Formats: sequence, C-alpha cells, structure tokens
Amino acid sequence: MFNVIRWAGVCLVLTALAGCFGNTRYKKLVGEVSKSLPELARDVRVVSPLAGLAGRVPSDSSLEALEKSPKLVLEELLETVLDQNPTLAKMQHAYRAAVFRYPQVTALDDPNFSYGFAPKSIDSDSVDFGQRFELSQHIPFPGKLRLRGEAALGEAQAARSDFDAARDGLIEKTKHSYFDYYYAFRAIGINDVNLSLLEEFQRIAEARYAAGTASKQDALHAEVERYHLEHRGIVLERLRKLARARINTLLHRSPELGLPPPPEEVGQPGSRPEFSVLREQAVNSRPELQALVHRLSAQRARLDLAGKEYYPDFTVMGVYNSIWQNHDQRWLVGAGINIPIQFGRRRAAEAEALAKVGQLEARLAEGVDRVALEVTDAYDRLVESEHVVTLYSLKVIPAARENLQAARSGYDSGEVDFLALITAEKNLMLVELEYEQGLTDYHQRFGTLERVIGGTVAETSQGDETNN
Repeated sequence: MFNVIRWAGVCLVLTALAGCFGNTRYKKLVGEVSKSLPELARDVRVVSPLAGLAGRVPSDSSLEALEKSPKLVLEELLETVLDQNPTLAKMQHAYRAAVFRYPQVTALDDPNFSYGFAPKSIDSDSVDFGQRFELSQHIPFPGKLRLRGEAALGEAQAARSDFDAARDGLIEKTKHSYFDYYYAFRAIGINDVNLSLLEEFQRIAEARYAAGTASKQDALHAEVERYHLEHRGIVLERLRKLARARINTLLHRSPELGLPPPPEEVGQPGSRPEFSVLREQAVNSRPELQALVHRLSAQRARLDLAGKEYYPDFTVMGVYNSIWQNHDQRWLVGAGINIPIQFGRRRAAEAEALAKVGQLEARLAEGVDRVALEVTDAYDRLVESEHVVTLYSLKVIPAARENLQAARSGYDSGEVDFLALITAEKNLMLVELEYEQGLTDYHQRFGTLERVIGGTVAETSQGDETNN
C-alpha cells in the first residue's frame, strides 16, 4: 500500500511540473492579448505607416483628426482604419479566446468530495454514529497535460497568425481604396482641364465660322466632344463617391460621409529587392503559412497525446469512515487507475491524429506553392506598372503635349483642320488618364506585393535609375 501511495504522489508532482512547461509561452501570449488593438496590429512585423501607434486605444479622436485634415494622408488613414475597423477586433477576440484555452486544458480536474452516513447509527446506543468522508483527485498520466497545453498554445499562435493575415488584408484593401480615391480626383481634374480647353476650342471654331473662315461642322464637333466630357465627368464623380464609400466602410462609418481630398501627387516608383529575396521573405513571413505551421505543431502534440492514451490515469484518495469501530481502521488512503483496454478506440484516435498531421503537412506544402505563385504574379504586375509609369512620364505624355501644341499651331495657321486638333486634345487627355491609372495600379500592386510576402518591401528612390 505504501508503494501505491508513493507512486501516486510522484505522479501528482510530475503532473504539476508538466503543466508548468508551457508557462513562458503562455505568459508571453497573455501579455500580447492584453494590449490595445492598435498595439497588437503593430506588433511582430512593424508596418512602416503605423509608426507611433504605441499606447493608443480605439476612440473617435482619430476619426475627428482625419476629418479635420486638409488632405487625406495614407499613413493617417491606415492608422485610423486599424483603430476602427471591426474585422481586427473580431480577430483579436478570437486570438484572446484561443490563448485562454491553455490554463483550462493544463489544469487538473477539480477534486471530488463525497459524504455518507448510516441512518440507524444516529440513535444507537451500541455503536458510534457511522459516517464516511472521501476526498479524491484524478491525475492524468505524466505528459498528458503538457501535450494538451502544447496543442492549445499552437492553436493560440495560429490565431495570432490569423490576426496578422487579417491585418495585412485590411491594409491592402485600404491602400486599394485610397488610390482609387486618388485616381478619381486626378481623373476629374484632368477631365475638367480638357473640358475648359475644349470650350476654348469651341469658341475659336464658332468665331471662325462667324467670320466665314471655318465650317459650322467644326463648332458642332467641338460641342459634341464637350457633351462627351460632361458625361465622363458624371461617371468619374460616381467613381469618386464609390471610392469614398469604400473608405468610409473600412473606417466603420456611414458610406456617404465626407472625406478630405487626397494629395495632388503620390510617390513615384523606386527600386525594390530582387524577386528571390521577396519570395524567401514570403515563405518565412506570410501569416497564412505561419498559421499552418502552428496548427501542424498543435496537431503533432495531439498525435503524441493519442499515444499517451494507452497509459492509465490515476486517482488518489483519502477516506475517513467512522463505521469501523476500531479507531485505527477509520482512516484510509489509496490510489486507483483506469484500465485502458479499449485498444480499438485508441488505435482509431491515433490513426485519426496521424491523418490530420498528414493533411496539415500537405496543406503547408500546397500553401508554399501558392504563395510562391502569388509572389511571382504580384512582382510581375508591379514591374509592369513601373514600366507604364516610367514610359508615360518620360516619353508618351511629353510627346502627346508636343503633338497638341503642334496641332494648335497648325490650326491657327490653317495647315491643320479642326478634327486633327480635337484628336490631339483627346489623345493627350487619354494618355494623362492612362498615366494616372498606371500610377494608381503601381501603388495598389505594391500594397498587394506587401501582403503576399507578409511584410514591408524595402523601397528606395530610383533617382536616374530605370527599371528593367
């Protein structure tokens, strides 16, 4: 009996120690979930536009500052979106819930207490009052609680990676909406300039028609083109409102509320790391892959735990029973075990856990391939946009402006007809719009590239350098 009690005591100590192995990781995660939402959004992988967010708490102050700003600055918008958008709050709560699974699965079950008495002994003159007290504690086989804790911590870290993925996706959506908003304003500005220019051409054509030096067709042609531009202005205004509504939705407020205008200029393309560097960064940093790694770690812990189920759990107990008339026999201590003879159930559980490990390993390999493809596509699209911006800014737009100037001089001298002048004006407007669209695409694709690599892309000014 003494050996049984000693073995039960050893198991109790080992189990308590096993539950402490994950404490360091658990305390670190608890420290993270206690942070405010903006702090959590900034941690692990610092996104450059979020510098200075430490200590902020969600409030309406950032929205008020945003509304009072003369220009809608991307960095300020990103801060406010990460502060206000409910998507991150939802993911933060999921992360917090996963973290607090750890102390639940690593704790011992509550001890059991039972009491009973012999009713006929209450008024008996021949025997003492008979009653029985029992206190027992269930103790899992050493290692089981530790493995349950490792599985819970793996799922918690996976939830943190899910949070990171949601944050990166939100940043990408914000950048896309912001640059759509920028493009709408720039396109409206270009359309207004061309509308004023076309009205000037129409007045010139009408004056020449009145003087008998030009046909009425020139004035009518200018009038028709002006109507086209007026309609284009209505379409562009709708696009501006749509972009504003998307930004307001990201800010968790009514879509129709006003926003400051964007800046008149945004950054030009700069140099970037090599493709191989970005692909390696994606494999190492992409939150979706990190989540799979942590879930695979958790499932491997469950596989080990399934192997531990072949070993018995223990129950230690202490009993006081006054039914025994001999006082030396009233105290009883003991231990018990379950008998794990349901091997079929345990083998099935082990096989299931092993299959899930294989499933996650396959998903991880598939995810690495998918991320590599996404990086390739995002990188090539970014290079394409760089080429468009460089080509149009250095060659196409200057040539279109020179063509319009030559057409106007030719029209003034009578060497060029009005149709050639209108065509040159339309061509300049189209290439200016294509340039702004290319610049918008560049910044949006840059945001997509940062999301698919799971971090920031170190970009430096190109200077006189051109992209290949």
